[in-house]
Amino acid sequence: MTLLQTVAMFWLVCLPMGPARVLPEPAPPLQFNDDWQLATPEEVGIDSASLAEMFEFVRERGIPVHSVQIVRHGRLVLDAYFYPYSAGMRHDVASVTKSITSTLIGLALQKGLIRDVQQPVLSFFPNRSIADLDANKEKLALENLLTMQAGWDCGFEAKEARLVEMRRSADWLQFMLDLPMVATPGTRFAYCSGNPHLLSIILSQATGTNALAFARRELFEPLGIRQVVWPADPRGNTHGWGDLQLHPRDMAKGGQLFLQRGRWGERQMISETWIRAATRAHVDRTTNRDRYGYLWWVKGEDYPGMFEAV
Repeated sequence: MTLLQTVAMFWLVCLPMGPARVLPEPAPPLQFNDDWQLATPEEVGIDSASLAEMFEFVRERGIPVHSVQIVRHGRLVLDAYFYPYSAGMRHDVASVTKSITSTLIGLALQKGLIRDVQQPVLSFFPNRSIADLDANKEKLALENLLTMQAGWDCGFEAKEARLVEMRRSADWLQFMLDLPMVATPGTRFAYCSGNPHLLSIILSQATGTNALAFARRELFEPLGIRQVVWPADPRGNTHGWGDLQLHPRDMAKGGQLFLQRGRWGERQMISETWIRAATRAHVDRTTNRDRYGYLWWVKGEDYPGMFEAV
């Protein structure tokens, strides 16, 4: 008996006593063709009672949870949604998008479309005239964008004002390249959403298509992820910092792919070397207790070995 059947049976037993009446037929469950193997909580060592307590905690505290997915040992155990959200709705995954952008850079490296993470950013744009060009800007490398240590005047201001300014500019790429340098690349952490967007533009340059099309071919389709929305800038470059929309069940596939060190089924989709590099701490001092990898947050000593897309 599944957890859902158990809950349904409990609900029926607890109905008030009264005259017999005919209840409507329950709606058929949504059908997903997404290759997830399913399991009951107990089959993978999880106590269903604890999950029920979690739902009660969310309800009592009024916590604004949209959905909860739990995967254990590669099997989907829980796929729950809170009104008004439902399984059929895509979700704006916000800055989780950054970790997807990082993964696409790893795939481009793997395919030889990008040399390595030490490749200078300006080498991708040889025909651009760049303001405030100096030695620091010339040494700016892909790795500095991936670790949010670009060194230019972005990410130090309140409420990501540079992102707003970039989006209001006529040329988002030119806006980023023209930013003055305020630190040597690789020396100061500053959470700048323009950095992953610049990486998205680099993906467009390196792959001959935009990040969304590259992701569909190299990441989403192999994972069985087909219902995706990912907006682009006025020049067709996918937003590298956010706005990706996925079904939560599909988001879980991305996490599982990394837990399996880049392997999905019989295929090594992403090299284990990249998985290790992306999810280890390259930055020890950020704006909180966490460390930072390649657009992945890496938990510190409190949770050794843990990394997350947030």
